[in-house]
Amino acid sequence: MPRIRPPQRLSVVVTTALAVPLSVLTFGTSSSSAATSAVIPGQTSGLLPSSKVILKSTVQVNLEHHSATLPLHRGTFHGKTVWYVLTEASDEGAARDLNLNFAPKLANVGIGCAACVQDVSLRAAKASKFGEAVTDFVGVPDFSPTRTLRPGSPMPFPPAAATPGGVGDAHYSPFIRFPGSSTVYNAPIVATGDAPFDVVRHTNTADRVLKVNQAKPAGPGRFYEPSVELLLINGFDSGQPILYISTEASDAPTATLERATFVPLLAKTPFMGGDDFLGSVRERIFPFVNGQTGR
Repeated sequence: MPRIRPPQRLSVVVTTALAVPLSVLTFGTSSSSAATSAVIPGQTSGLLPSSKVILKSTVQVNLEHHSATLPLHRGTFHGKTVWYVLTEASDEGAARDLNLNFAPKLANVGIGCAACVQDVSLRAAKASKFGEAVTDFVGVPDFSPTRTLRPGSPMPFPPAAATPGGVGDAHYSPFIRFPGSSTVYNAPIVATGDAPFDVVRHTNTADRVLKVNQAKPAGPGRFYEPSVELLLINGFDSGQPILYISTEASDAPTATLERATFVPLLAKTPFMGGDDFLGSVRERIFPFVNGQTGR
C-alpha cells in the first residue's frame, strides 16, 4: 500500500456522519488509468468476468468505460414515468431471488424516521400481461439543476460553492417498501420522463448515467429489457481495490463531489455516528476528494 501524506496536504471528506447509499459491485479490479494500474494489481481493460462481480444482477462491468450496466425498471410519479435500478434488499431471500446484494441494515432505515422509507404501490403493466409490475413512487428527484463546483481559497476544500445536479423532493428516498411486506429495497431513481435521455447535461438523468438502453425486440417472442450504464467509483475495502456506485447523499457538497443525488431526507436516517451499533443503517466511508496536492 502506498503511504499517504499528512492531512494538511490532502483534501478529504469524512462521511461517517452522512447517509450515502453505496452499492459495491466488484472486488479485485482496478481502473484503466496508468497511474493506478502501477500500484493496484488486476484487470484494467475489457469486460470484467462475472466471477468478480458482487451485484449479480449487473449486466456487465466495462473497465474501459469505467461503468456498470444494470437492469432498468419503470415506475411512475403522479402519472409521469420514472426509471430506477435495484441494488440491495434487507431480506436474504428477496436479495437472492432478484440477484441483489443482501443488506440487512436496510431494515433499520425507518427507525425514528418513517418517511425515510417510501411506501410505494404496485400495479400491473397494461402493455403486457407477463411484464414487470409498475412501481408508483411518492417522491422523486429533480435532475434539472446544473451541477457546479467551485474550489475554495486558499485551499480548494471545502469548496466555495457546490450545487448538486440532482435534488430529491421532500418525500424522496431511494429506500422503498411494498404493501404487505417488511422488506426494504434500495431503488434509486436514475432518470425521469421518456426518451430522449440527456446524458450530457443530465437534465432528466442522474449525473452518473452514461447511457440509457431502451427495451427493444430481440426476435420472435423475445426482447431486450431496458438497462442503464452508470459511471463507477474506485475504492478500497480491507486493502482490496473495489468499484462501487454512489447514488445519493444527505449532504449537498458530498453529492456534488460524488455526482450523486442530494437527498435531504437521508440526514434523518439512524443514526449520526452510529454505524456499528444496534438500530443503525449507516456505514462509514472515507472519500479522498482530489488526492495529493504535490506540495
